[in-house]
Amino acid sequence: MYFSKLLFLLFTTLALSKVAPSKKSYSCQEPPPHNFTAGCFVDLTIAIDMSLAMKSDANIATLVDSILTDLMPSFNFKETYTAGLAYGALSIGASNYFNNYADICQYIHSAQEQAIQLGLGYANLSEVFETYQITLLNSGRNYKKVLVLLTSVTDAKDIQTAKHFSDQLQASGVIVIVGALGSASATALSQLGNYVIEATGFTLSATNITEDICQYGGITVTPPKPTVHVTSPPSTLPPTTRPPPPPTTTTPAKPPTTTTPSPHLTNHGIGTNCSKNVTNAWLDIALVFDISVAMSDEQLRDMLLETYGYLSKFTLNHIGEHTTRVALIPYADDATVVHSLNDVQSNAALRNALFSLNNRTKPYDFNVNVQNALQVAFDHLQTYVNYRPQIILLTAGAYRKAGFNGASHTADQIKENEITIFTVAFQAPDGVLDRNLSPLASPGYAYNSADKGLYTALPLALTQVNCFCFGGKIQFTVSNATRITKYADCVWGFAGETLPSIVFQYGCDSGVLAAITSQEKLDFVAHKIIPHDLFGRKAFTVGGHKVGEKWVWNGYNGTFPFESFPTFTQVSPADKYSFFDPISSTDFSFKSTGDVARPYLCESRACDADYICDQSSKKRSLKKH
Repeated sequence: MYFSKLLFLLFTTLALSKVAPSKKSYSCQEPPPHNFTAGCFVDLTIAIDMSLAMKSDANIATLVDSILTDLMPSFNFKETYTAGLAYGALSIGASNYFNNYADICQYIHSAQEQAIQLGLGYANLSEVFETYQITLLNSGRNYKKVLVLLTSVTDAKDIQTAKHFSDQLQASGVIVIVGALGSASATALSQLGNYVIEATGFTLSATNITEDICQYGGITVTPPKPTVHVTSPPSTLPPTTRPPPPPTTTTPAKPPTTTTPSPHLTNHGIGTNCSKNVTNAWLDIALVFDISVAMSDEQLRDMLLETYGYLSKFTLNHIGEHTTRVALIPYADDATVVHSLNDVQSNAALRNALFSLNNRTKPYDFNVNVQNALQVAFDHLQTYVNYRPQIILLTAGAYRKAGFNGASHTADQIKENEITIFTVAFQAPDGVLDRNLSPLASPGYAYNSADKGLYTALPLALTQVNCFCFGGKIQFTVSNATRITKYADCVWGFAGETLPSIVFQYGCDSGVLAAITSQEKLDFVAHKIIPHDLFGRKAFTVGGHKVGEKWVWNGYNGTFPFESFPTFTQVSPADKYSFFDPISSTDFSFKSTGDVARPYLCESRACDADYICDQSSKKRSLKKH
C-alpha cells in the first residue's frame, strides 16, 4: 500500500508542475562522515511546521536548513529509517520511511517548495497526529516509533484538541517529542509529548533531540500487521486530508481489531447498501425518555414495550466487538441516569430498567427540561467513550418554552462531537410541536410516534449510524425532505492528471476507481466531489474498464458487469478505460478512452454494522451537507 502511495503522490508533483515553474534539483548529497549515535535503530518521523504560525518563508527556510544540516547528519540512515511529514500549507502529508539522506532531503525540500507555491495556511495539529496515525504508525520496521513534532503553534484550543490524538499515539507506544519553535510555549506544548524541547528561534539543538530519540534505539515492538519494505524513490506531498475533531473529553479505550467486510458485498444499483444486520451493530445508545405528565400511563407503557421490542434485536453486552450498550435517562424537570452504560448489559437488565419507569410517582411532574436532559445524556456518553458510535434517542410528549431554552445550542454541541441525535415526538394531550423538537435531531433522524412502521424503521435507522466514512472521504448519500439514505461508498477525487493504467495499479490506496452506477451517484459526485476534490475540473476517469471484450466496474471484492446506467455516448473498440466528460455544469457524457491522463475518482468501503474499521482513528470525518 505504501509503495502505491508513493507512486500515487508522484503524480501530485507532476500536476503541480503545470501551474508552477519547476525548480532545479536540490543538492542532497550524503553528508561527510559524522559522529553518528551508534545503535539508533528507530523508525523516526520529523513533522515540520510550514504554516502561518511560522510567520514567513524565511523562518521555514531556517528550520529546513537546521533539520538538514544539524539534525539529519546525526543519524546513520542504515539504522535510523526516517520519514518526513509536512503540514500547515494548503496540503498535508507524509512520505514513506527512507533509508538514506538524499531521499529525505529531497522530500523536505519538495515540501518547502510546495508550501511556497501553494501558500501558507493554518496549522491543525490534530491533522498531524491523524495523518501519522493513518500513514506511518503501522508501516516501517519492528523498531520503536518516534515522532518529532516541530511547531510554532500557539493556539491553546488547537493544542488541547490535538492532545486527544497524541494521547492515542502514546498509548500505542509511539514516543512523541515536541520542539517548540519561535514564540511557541514549551509549557503549553508539553501536554502533547513525552518530551518537549525549546528551540532557539527556528534553529534546532541537534544534540538534545538526538539523545531523546536514540535512547529508544534497538527496542523492538510487535507490529499490529505485517511491515512493509522501505523504498528509496523520493516522495511528494499528498492532497489535503480532512480528519475530524475529537470529542472534547475522555480518551477512548482500545477498540477491537479491524474486521473484514462481507465477501458477498456488491455495489450494483444506486450504490453499495449499508449493512442492516441489527444483531451485528456496535453502538452506545442513551435513551432519554419524557416521563412528565405529558406522557399518559398508556403512552408511556406502549413506548417502553416498543422500545424493549426493537432493542432486544441488538446484541446487548459489554464484551465482544459487535455489541451494543444502552443507558436509560428519564427526565421531566430533572434528568437522572437510572441505567448506565457501565451497568449490566443484557435483555433482562434492559427490560427491568425500562419497565421500572412505569412506577413513576404521582403527581407527575408538569415541567420538562429538554436542555438539561440532553446535557445529562451527553455527559454520560462522554464518560464512557470507546470505539462504538454514540446515539441519543430523545422522546418528548410536551413543549414547554422554558424547557427548550438552550436545547438547540446543547444539541449543536453534541452533534459537533459526532454524537447522533434521534428525536421521537409523541402526540400527548397538550401536543408536541414538531417544529421545536425536530430541529434538535441530526439530519434525517426526526420521527413522530404516529409514523407508520416506526417500530421497524427505528432499529434499522440506529444501525445506519454504524455506516460512516473517515479520513477526508465523503460518504455517498441520497436525501429527500425528511430522510437521508446512506450508502457504504466513501468517495474522493484527485485533481492531478494521471494515466488510468497507473491509477488502476497504484492510485486509490486501499480503495478502487469509483463505480458510477446510478444517476443519483453521478449527481452526488457533481455536487459534492467535483467542487471540493477536483477543484471544478469536470472530466474524470472512473472504474469502468474492459476485460477481454466485456466492460466491467471495479468492485470491493472483484469486478461486476455494466448494467443499465450509464450508457456510452462514445465508445471505441480499441479503448480500455472510461471517463465522464462535461456537457454542461450538471450534465455529463460517458465515454471510453485510451490510456489518457485525467483527474480521477476513487471510492472505498465504508464502516458498517458488519465491518468495524478505522479503529486507529476512532472518529469519523465531518460530513458535508
